[in-house]
Amino acid sequence: MNNFPLMIKSSLFDKYPELFFAFSTRDWMDYGKDPVINDDKSDLLKQKGIKKRFKSFFEYINISPDNIITQTQIHSTNINYGEVSGHFDNSDGLHTDKKNIFLTIKAADCLPIFLYDPVKKVIAGIHSGWKGSRDKILSKMISVLKENYGINSADIVAYIGPGISKEHYEVSKEIADFFSEESKELKNGKFYLDLKTDNLFQLLNCGVRRGNIEISPLCTYANSNILFSYRKEKENAGRLIGVIGLIH
Repeated sequence: MNNFPLMIKSSLFDKYPELFFAFSTRDWMDYGKDPVINDDKSDLLKQKGIKKRFKSFFEYINISPDNIITQTQIHSTNINYGEVSGHFDNSDGLHTDKKNIFLTIKAADCLPIFLYDPVKKVIAGIHSGWKGSRDKILSKMISVLKENYGINSADIVAYIGPGISKEHYEVSKEIADFFSEESKELKNGKFYLDLKTDNLFQLLNCGVRRGNIEISPLCTYANSNILFSYRKEKENAGRLIGVIGLIH
């Protein structure tokens, strides 16, 4: 990580000069109690009171908002290909092989996951909470990339971004039952879910090499001074945003 806490970077992605990646902190998105920020089902760049702050972040990372793709995230396994800038409704996964088109993923406890294939020059972004993890949207994305671009899983470089940690993610038994023993813990009669471990195993099971996977140690709940946590802040939680793109 560098430039912390203004933004979070990936040490793995930093090895590829043709790849741009940045993940915001709440410094850019802290809107107080404006309820508009909590609507996760619309294009944040077009919401009143939000565009200015997002514009500032994009100016800081030197990317025009006219070159980005956003999506209405609904905890689905819906995946879309982005050829030009714009917005997708009802979507939780984006991928492209186009240069100077930047994919964005919003998060505030759910995992923001980003993929890059340096051989085929393909990028992807995934939003995965417990529903997306249960339904294996990350595994589905890798299947889509194989089908559309002929990628080799062993070439994929992956970054699992800041998300809520197992220690702070208590879930019901009904939810815990969807997950493997490695991805959950029963402690004092309560179930705790480890989304990062679940998605790590999805990557490994798809053939991604462990050395090509970086997992952020940051927990959105424990580090809510610099990150947003919906579980901790409820309606007052804003959204973090990750940006990935091919620049040359």
